[in-house]
Formats: sequence, structure tokens, C-alpha cells
Amino acid sequence: MNKISLLSQKGFTLLEVLVAMAITLFVTVIAYTSLTAAINGAEGARNAAEDLAMLQAGLGLLERDVRHIVPRGIVDEYGDRQPALSGGDTNDVLLRFTRNGWENPLGDRRSELQRVEYIYEGEELKRLSWVVLDRENYEDTLYEDILFDGIQNIELRFLDGSVTSSSSTSNSATLGGEWVENWSSMGGEDLPLAIELVIEFEYWGEVTRVIQTANQ
Repeated sequence: MNKISLLSQKGFTLLEVLVAMAITLFVTVIAYTSLTAAINGAEGARNAAEDLAMLQAGLGLLERDVRHIVPRGIVDEYGDRQPALSGGDTNDVLLRFTRNGWENPLGDRRSELQRVEYIYEGEELKRLSWVVLDRENYEDTLYEDILFDGIQNIELRFLDGSVTSSSSTSNSATLGGEWVENWSSMGGEDLPLAIELVIEFEYWGEVTRVIQTANQ
């Protein structure tokens, strides 16, 4: 009787213990892997959302700038007159212009006009702006911000409303005009009807914006 009782109370064998440990380790690894994947996925989604928000904010600023272009040239630091709007592949600056509607929430004593330049260097699109239009020094009241980075290529076109073409695209046909690759408005009122920007991002791919100006 005692012998039977002792046999019924014997513990696990070494093999059984090893099998149990292996199963526990396997379940732990699976749980850790799943948790790590979930954390990485949430972080990746958060980063993507932040990048998308920055992209939309940058495009929103660019669109507001273009929509508020006005035919007001400036006098630069060398005393030379600069056009109200100029840009394209042949210019050292991708796009330069004067805009109105510059918000002034603090009520500072300044004009609502602002001089803006967009410069494409390396993989960055920079936005330069000046508080003073007719400046005496390039650095005076200059603000510089990196609007985008990771840019592979930028293409720029201007819709000339004074020219019509039978081969116009749907956008130009709607507004009336022909797309040209360079622009310089020295004469005052001669502003394009719209500006098309095609930006190729490393992460987002190709983004196209056709922005109508106040001249249309």
C-alpha cells in the first residue's frame, strides 16, 4: 500500500520539465515578438502621421503664398529693381515674388506685403522671407525656414493667360492659356493665371499642385 502511494506521488521527469520549459519559452518569444511588432507599428504610424501633417502644412503655406501674389516689384540691396514675380529652371531662385495678406496677429507696425523666395538646394526646399520689401541689406529682416526635405526633383510651370494653345491641358483649358516653364513679370500687371508645382519626394512620391493666383 505504501509502495503504491509513493509511486503515485512521484514528480515530473527531466524530459517533461524540459518540454514544459521549451513550450513556455516559445510562448514568451511569440508574445514578445507580437508586442514589439505592435509597438513598432504604432510608432511607424505616428511618424507617418507627423510627416503627413508637416507635408500638408508646408503645401498649405506654399499655396497661400502663391494665391496672394501681387504685382509689386522691389528694389534689392544693390539698388536694382526686381520683378514682382520670377521663377523657373533658368533662375538661381526657384520662385521669388511679393505677396499680400500677410497676417499680423500681434498688430506690429509693418506692411501686409511680404517678399518671399523659394530656393531648392540639395534635397531641401527653403522658404526665405523679408519684413521689408525694398531692402538695403540682404540679411536685414531675413527669415529662413526649411519647408521640405527628402526632395528628389521639382518641376515648375506658369500658366500664361495672354497665350492660347490648341494643345492645352485640361487645367489650362479651364483657365484659358498656355503653360510656360519660366516667368519674369517686370511690367507690373503681367502675372500668370496659375502656377503648377510637381515635387518628387523620396518618401511620398510625386505630389502635384496647380495653384491659381489672384490674377485669374
